[in-house]
Amino acid sequence: MRKVYISSGEEKVEVGIVIDGIIEQFYRLDRNLLTGTIVLGKVDNVRKAVGIFVNIGMDKNGLMPYRENLKSGDMVCVQIVKEAEGDKGCALTEKITLAGRFAVLNDLGEVKFSQKIDEARKMELLSLYTPDSNLGYIFRSSCMDADNDIITQDMLMLKKRYYDILERAKNNYKVGFLYTESCEEVAERFAYSQEEIVYGFEDIIEQIETLGERKIEVDGVELVFDKTEAMMVVDVNSHRYNRQFVDAEKTNFEANIVAVKEIARQIRLRNIGGIIMVDFISIRDADNKAKLLKMLKEELKKDNVMVKAELIESLSLFAITRKQRYNSL
Repeated sequence: MRKVYISSGEEKVEVGIVIDGIIEQFYRLDRNLLTGTIVLGKVDNVRKAVGIFVNIGMDKNGLMPYRENLKSGDMVCVQIVKEAEGDKGCALTEKITLAGRFAVLNDLGEVKFSQKIDEARKMELLSLYTPDSNLGYIFRSSCMDADNDIITQDMLMLKKRYYDILERAKNNYKVGFLYTESCEEVAERFAYSQEEIVYGFEDIIEQIETLGERKIEVDGVELVFDKTEAMMVVDVNSHRYNRQFVDAEKTNFEANIVAVKEIARQIRLRNIGGIIMVDFISIRDADNKAKLLKMLKEELKKDNVMVKAELIESLSLFAITRKQRYNSL
């Protein structure tokens, strides 16, 4: 059974996704997060080689890709795709997207599907789409088992929201936010239905309190997480692993299998982004290394962000790259 637990605070909203009683994903949503916010901005400076600097009412101008026919003083409707960082202002785009529980609206006219949706279901979902000028939808994995009427309602809600935003921008010459999501809206979108949502962490508080510990142990296999400036390093040890096989190679391989599932789960739970280097217990057999990499990739598929894994043979290390969503532990 899948449940989405939501805990709201003054500065953040926390989300725990629980499957069969075990927490599988955890997110912290900062109430100051601006990514996804749609703003009516004013063009401040146009530099063809760099882009277009836009006044969005913040300390620093945002930057959007260059396009012709824009000049200083023009009003533009933009969406924040990356927060301001250091000396750089927010990264902006004129391509608007609006996320719902089952679909994501885009103004490019594109119709796409989650990789988890099979071909037969894609055809059914495509029948729900009525071309409307430049609007398109990405059907999320939650559409796979959802009722078509509920999906259609979600699409219509997004469409209405989109045109409401355009109406607010029309004939408007004042820089300001046109639309921003609340953290609660984002949190509730992790659920496939309202029935899945539980407000408060009372049922899972013991699991929440152990998140982020440097060392964890599963069936005698120890995982040690150490963060550096450049990456996260995970070291796998078998100090208490007491199952014995025909030789050390087989024993180490089986201990690594225990580690694989928990490493993938911990990466989701800790919401680790960037580079993650995993030092598994030493194995020499090339086939075993290939099997381990295949298993790791399969476990990482359970994530809902872009994640890749490869073996760096010269170092005997497994490298994972993962795109981060929201804040990490």
